[in-house]
Amino acid sequence: MRRRRQRQSQPLRVYTFVGMIMLLAAASGLLVAARVPAVHVGRAIPWPILGAAVLGASLLPIRFHTERQTMNADLGSLAIGLGLVFTRPLGMLLAVGLGNFACVLIRRNSAVKVALNVANFVLGAALAILVFHTVAGSARPIDPRGWLSLCVALFVNELATMLVTFGAVWLSTGRPSRSQLDPVRLYLRIGPPLNAAVGIIVVTVVWIQPWTMVLLFGVGLALALGYRAAATMRARYNNLQLLYGFTVKLADLSGNDEVLAVGLSEARSLLRCQRSELCLVDGEEGVRVSVDGEGKLTREICEPGEVERHVLSTEKPLLVPRGRRELEWHERPFDDLMAVSVQLGDDATGAMLLKDRPGASPTFDHEDLRLFTAMAAHLGTALTSGRRLDRLRHEAAAREHEALHDALTGLANRTLFTQWVEDALARRHPSQLLAVLLMDLDGFKEINDTLGHHTGDGILKEAAARVIATVGPSRLAARLGGDEFAIVVPTAASEDEVLGLAQAVHDAVTRPLTIDSLVLAPRASVGVALAPAHGSDAATLLKSADVAMYAAKTAIRKVALYDPEVDQNTTRRLVLATELRRAIGANELEVWYQPVAQLRDGMVTGFEALLRWRHPEFGPVSPNEFIPVAEQTGLIEPLTAWVLRDALYHLRRFHDDGYPVSLAVNLSARSLLDVEIVERMRRVLAESGVKPSSLTLELTESSIMVDDRSERTLSKLAELDVNIAIDDFGTGYSSLSRLKRLPVKTVKIDRSFVNTMCSDEGNEAIVRTTIELARNMGHTVVAEGVEDRETWNRLIELGCDEAQGYFLAAALPPEECHVWLRSRQSPSIGQVRALRRPTRAAGA
Repeated sequence: MRRRRQRQSQPLRVYTFVGMIMLLAAASGLLVAARVPAVHVGRAIPWPILGAAVLGASLLPIRFHTERQTMNADLGSLAIGLGLVFTRPLGMLLAVGLGNFACVLIRRNSAVKVALNVANFVLGAALAILVFHTVAGSARPIDPRGWLSLCVALFVNELATMLVTFGAVWLSTGRPSRSQLDPVRLYLRIGPPLNAAVGIIVVTVVWIQPWTMVLLFGVGLALALGYRAAATMRARYNNLQLLYGFTVKLADLSGNDEVLAVGLSEARSLLRCQRSELCLVDGEEGVRVSVDGEGKLTREICEPGEVERHVLSTEKPLLVPRGRRELEWHERPFDDLMAVSVQLGDDATGAMLLKDRPGASPTFDHEDLRLFTAMAAHLGTALTSGRRLDRLRHEAAAREHEALHDALTGLANRTLFTQWVEDALARRHPSQLLAVLLMDLDGFKEINDTLGHHTGDGILKEAAARVIATVGPSRLAARLGGDEFAIVVPTAASEDEVLGLAQAVHDAVTRPLTIDSLVLAPRASVGVALAPAHGSDAATLLKSADVAMYAAKTAIRKVALYDPEVDQNTTRRLVLATELRRAIGANELEVWYQPVAQLRDGMVTGFEALLRWRHPEFGPVSPNEFIPVAEQTGLIEPLTAWVLRDALYHLRRFHDDGYPVSLAVNLSARSLLDVEIVERMRRVLAESGVKPSSLTLELTESSIMVDDRSERTLSKLAELDVNIAIDDFGTGYSSLSRLKRLPVKTVKIDRSFVNTMCSDEGNEAIVRTTIELARNMGHTVVAEGVEDRETWNRLIELGCDEAQGYFLAAALPPEECHVWLRSRQSPSIGQVRALRRPTRAAGA
């Protein structure tokens, strides 16, 4: 009620204020007629010419820019200065009044604004006349005292008109905000000193030689037009910068609410207005979205107004400058307005509106409308992309859930369980144990064959529910296949704690259950393996737990802890550990190189170093087998150093041959915990003479997200100017917010998604989403496992940057790799010959 009364009393206060200004203008005019003698000036300017000058100066303002602030300044003060010296006082008042009256009529201002503007400028001119003649006395205008009087009079004119303007703004809209005062401060720093200096020069020159007025008019007009053109170009350049910043801010956002809040807030701030809103239209109803001063969104159900309907029906931007009312809209009053339509995909439209630029700032113009139209288009694109990305994420998440969970029981499958174990191992504190429990249902095959799959499925479902209820939410339960279940315990204080949990799981699963009125008593065996004693990777722990599980079948309590004496595979691991140390010292390991090429033209841009070991007794040994041995026995550091030296030697050879390629080396998760890794990397790079930017360090997705210590190590490695890449992306569970702040430059999509993407829509969706997310974060995207032309071409369509795989080339020994590269493209120039397979079918 109180606010309503205030709004109702507002016009009355404004009318009273305008009446007071008109009375003051009339009184000051009478005072000028009574006090200031109508002295004839020999070099007189007739009042009609002075009035035309006042009109021209008001219609052709000059804009001053600084950062985001813009202020209009006209040459009206210069006309006032000439009138003070060369026009009779009453003639000058008449010229000022009629000139400004014609200006506001041309701009189609309301009657109240016409009266206020005319009275305001007449009052300022009258005060300037009184001050000028009082200070000047009998001095000539070209004397120092005359200059002083002219400066003071012009300042009084500026100050009086500005105070009246802000009084009117205060009464009509409330106390002026800081954004309204900023342009005034800008003008006060530039306008009065400039007007005074120019006024003194012009008055002095015209006083000495009146005909120079013609020359000054021409030069001044040329300078004014030139400045306006330069200011327009600068405004367009500034608008491009503002649009770029606006687009970058939207690109960093994911949720549509964030995009709306930032988009509306930034548009309001950059275009310096008081209100911004977006009306989303669906038939006859709409939702009006606006943002408050703190950037919070508000929504209200509404019917589209006349402005929104006009913009959506015409599909053309709408500009209504301050004071222009060709079209009258009464539903939502505004001083000035810009409105454009926004397309939100194929099934939604909206209208975006900006309203009420502060009165002290210039009103909206066509340059503002162009910038606003571009902003609205980018906002619509961001909202559309956000909606599509949300759908893609939802579909990809659903497919990923299906790919990582058992369809019958809802438990994790082997893939997810393995990832969980690897992640838990990477995060494990040295004082804690990690346990893997493996359980199978004894005699399940007989039950399945005798009672049917329906009963067997019922037993599996009930067993899964009992396992989940027993292990709790901090541990992961999985069905590995058939009647085999696994549980990972990420942290345990003691062996007894783990064995107690294993016994509890066994007892829960073996309680009698009823299926179709048939009471059954399941039997189970549980094997337990502990890290680090029984293995340091998921595969080894599962193998150890499997050995323990078969030992449990003959145990009394059907629960057994892994015993290395039972596991004959331990002998092989011990031999490998001993032989690996010898092989590193004797340089018996080999580093092979697999090319990486740009998808768009096939140019080879780099290689990935892949470690090979052919054991004299066991034959080829997979890195998946001997790398865990190296990690467990402390050999990973010397092994990493050996691989780096060999790889950098061949990288230097590539560069010396004229091939500016890069080289990627895999880095173990354990290396990130090595306190000397950064210094060792700096030393190896310095010894090789290779530019650090040519080296890429690849880490798996799980290892790169381990902890804050790993993050600090990555940052220090990046400071050496080496590149950081995520290998096998998509197989881990990265936090995107954390991934965004890591110094990662390259993302490599795992081959398990790439090599079946053309036949599996789910994998293609994952690849497409990964490419979009990685490129939005500014990362280079490399696809692994490209084995055919169809996949290569599809990756080009999806916007992937680079690829590696059998279609390009398998991993090759060093000398064969050099020969292959020379046969493929010329040094430095990079002219690519026909894409072909290598003659040697080496393993990748």
